[in-house]
Amino acid sequence: PMDYHTKQRILDDGDLHYIIEFNRNREEKRRPPYPFEHVNTPFDNKKFNFNKIKDEEILFSLDKEQQTDKHLIIINNAPIRPYHVLLVHDRQLEQSQ
Repeated sequence: PMDYHTKQRILDDGDLHYIIEFNRNREEKRRPPYPFEHVNTPFDNKKFNFNKIKDEEILFSLDKEQQTDKHLIIINNAPIRPYHVLLVHDRQLEQSQ
């Protein structure tokens, strides 16, 4: 559902279709990000990482083999829109966030 805080525009460019959204709530309701020095900050198990998510936060896995959790779709605890989820790839590799 759209609200007065959100403006949306649909662009058609041949076979490509884009939805552009400006959401004023993004800045107002956004949870403050974790501070970091640069984009390539090394993995730190003591800080937030996707290995710390609870099982009930996992919606489903996109893997062909049910034994792995290589590609997870998880709930977003700080969504900016309804149905906003996160795709987590290879969390067992402990890559930087």
